[in-house]
Amino acid sequence: MTKFKTKHKAHALKKTGAAALIIAATLTLALLFTACPNNAGGNAGNSGGGGNTPTPTGSYDAESGAGQVGNVKFTMKKIEAVTGGTIGHSDQAAGSPPNPEHTITLSQYYLGETEVTQELYQAVMGNNPSFHQGSGNQPAAGEVQAKRPVEQMSWYDAIAFCNALTQKTGLGDDACVYWVDGHVYNADDAGAKKEPEGRWSNKGFRLPTEAEWEWAAQGGTNRHKWAGTNDGSTLADYAWYGDNSGNKTHEARKKNVNASGFFDMSGNVNEWCWDKAGNLPNPLPADYAGPVEGTKRIRRGGSVIDGAGGPACAKRVGRPPVASIVTGIRVAYGVIHPAGVNYTVTFSVDGGNGTLKAEVDSTEIHSPAQVGLNKTIVFTASPHAGYMVDTWTITGGQLLAGGNPENTTAMVKITEPITVAVSFKLRPPTTYAVIFSAEGTPPNGSISAKYKTGGAAFTSGTAVAENTALVFTASPAAGYKVEKWTVNGAAVPGNITNTYEHTVTQPADIRVSFVSSVEIPDTFTLSNGAEYEVVDKTQRHVIMTKRESGSVGTVYTVAVTVEYSGITYILTGLSGQCISDFGGWGPLEAFALSGPSNFLSVEGGVLFDKHKTKLIRYPTGKADTPYTVPASVKVLGDSSFTDSHNLTSLILPDGLTTVEDFALHYCPNLQTVYIPSSLTSIGGYFLAFSKVEDVKIPEGVTELSYQFLDGCSALKTLELPASLTTPGWLFCGDCTKLQSVTCKAATPPQLGGRAFENVVLAGVTLKVPAASVSEYEGAPIWKDFKKPFVPLP
Repeated sequence: MTKFKTKHKAHALKKTGAAALIIAATLTLALLFTACPNNAGGNAGNSGGGGNTPTPTGSYDAESGAGQVGNVKFTMKKIEAVTGGTIGHSDQAAGSPPNPEHTITLSQYYLGETEVTQELYQAVMGNNPSFHQGSGNQPAAGEVQAKRPVEQMSWYDAIAFCNALTQKTGLGDDACVYWVDGHVYNADDAGAKKEPEGRWSNKGFRLPTEAEWEWAAQGGTNRHKWAGTNDGSTLADYAWYGDNSGNKTHEARKKNVNASGFFDMSGNVNEWCWDKAGNLPNPLPADYAGPVEGTKRIRRGGSVIDGAGGPACAKRVGRPPVASIVTGIRVAYGVIHPAGVNYTVTFSVDGGNGTLKAEVDSTEIHSPAQVGLNKTIVFTASPHAGYMVDTWTITGGQLLAGGNPENTTAMVKITEPITVAVSFKLRPPTTYAVIFSAEGTPPNGSISAKYKTGGAAFTSGTAVAENTALVFTASPAAGYKVEKWTVNGAAVPGNITNTYEHTVTQPADIRVSFVSSVEIPDTFTLSNGAEYEVVDKTQRHVIMTKRESGSVGTVYTVAVTVEYSGITYILTGLSGQCISDFGGWGPLEAFALSGPSNFLSVEGGVLFDKHKTKLIRYPTGKADTPYTVPASVKVLGDSSFTDSHNLTSLILPDGLTTVEDFALHYCPNLQTVYIPSSLTSIGGYFLAFSKVEDVKIPEGVTELSYQFLDGCSALKTLELPASLTTPGWLFCGDCTKLQSVTCKAATPPQLGGRAFENVVLAGVTLKVPAASVSEYEGAPIWKDFKKPFVPLP
């Protein structure tokens, strides 16, 4: 609909309004350990959840230990096989968890020369979760941020990283060591805190066992107390710890290597190991992969916040597997052969009438069976004809899925010996719920249902036996007919009659919709000259586009329903042009409604939407000189106050967000307006041709549309926010009494054409940010203001 303005400089221009929300975030850490969301990128394996396998971007030479992902290189150092070696220490025998001397046997393996750096983690995972980066956490002088160790990853994230590194270096999914639910363990699994299964014969990267870690840290047979030394006075030459770290992590390779050629195995960040934190047997079984009990995981090596005891090679620390700002990772590589842990699994059928089958890794097992720790068994119950599963009885293990009454499968993870039994019961006759209704608000008709055989009626939601024939009958309201029938959302082809027959084979949702049997026009004009546009033919909703001819008096009553050609229509609103036309009705003092409305309301003679969130029209002749807009209003509608001659003072509510085009246009006696800080969108002709003297636009407003304050001949001061980027055309034209403009924007907004037309800018003071004075002095139009410019603090 075209808008016309005839009194003043009106132009129907398009505008866009936007609010810039500036959010400042401050991170305060009070605890050492923080349970934080998984940050790893998608590195899902074959056919597993979490996304596609990452594209390899690097390589790894297992013989030399040289690896690279993108431009980031890393080195793995070989540790020869160990037979009869010793780890642990007598001074840790009473530790928690304890670590007295133990004898170990290890296969050959490789271990990272340094802790995994932030740049390697970023290259592999596509993100850097580390706390020690950015403002307030910068590296020490002369150190490189990217080469600091990565931290703030959970143990699960570390597992996902090992697999992702295997994939990124081109070793392939089959080389990945950690798996879960039949696929390569990935970032999504880490986020869900799933427990991985170790496939130790795979040739990929992994976490070291704590026996591997300690053997490398102590320098093998050197048995050093700290990684590189037995002398506490020289510890600072080998480790970043509480006495010398400054409570921040440091770039790798800044301290001496230990006897086996590794950096920072004492201090800098703790390092996750594979093992759980239970007690250790002595001797340790070959390639021992840790205790099976408990929930805590081992981390080793101490950190930048620990005293000298923390970085000791034999110091065992068990922690929940959550992220910490002082815990990172050092990867291992190499096949190991840990002894398996098996538990007895017994399963049977109670009472017959079916069978029970069990499979591990798609291979059937028979009761009783020995099954490895953390393996998953899938039990499948097969009832005989006419029977169904009744109950499952599962003792021990961890139920992962199924196992509920009437489920035919149960998935159980082996964590201890388990016993599984299933029972069966007779299957009752199959029934399906049948629901039915007439669509629409109002539905404009009704629906009923009966059984075809016998003719008994039934209600919606009834459970109906399979293969039963039903008859549904539609009863349209006067002036309506059947539009369509649908079954479970799908239309019944070709049926627009008043009956539908249906045979039950599954749950059914039967619906009928109605459509007017009378042709609804797009627009119509009543005999009194009032014009309407139909905006919803189904609901028969209209908007008024022109009020009736010859409207006079001080009160205008809005007809909330209108009759045309025998059909009642519901008024939902007024067009922009219709609202604007009320500006020419000088005597109008109040609006009224002809009756209750779900769309409109009136308060104090002012027309609003139903919930008073939008002010639609203020009567032009309303006697009030000051007016306070109700607190519920969020929007001043298009032309809502135009031509309000009596208005001298206006208070807009806190919470108002939008002032549409022409809303406050040509209120010639308006002198003061309270503008709330919540306002973010201002349309054209904001306060044009008013008598306002001081205007302050709140922060968050980015655009001021055309003829913003055009013709405000009494305007003296104007303050513009730092968020402003786009002032419009004829921004402050004819503001001849303007004395001062404050613009807080750091960059001079680009003013539109004729922005200060007929204003002598050489006599107007300009206040701008101190750091931006020179920019304003060189900016078009801004440069013409009175010199010198006044710098804002």
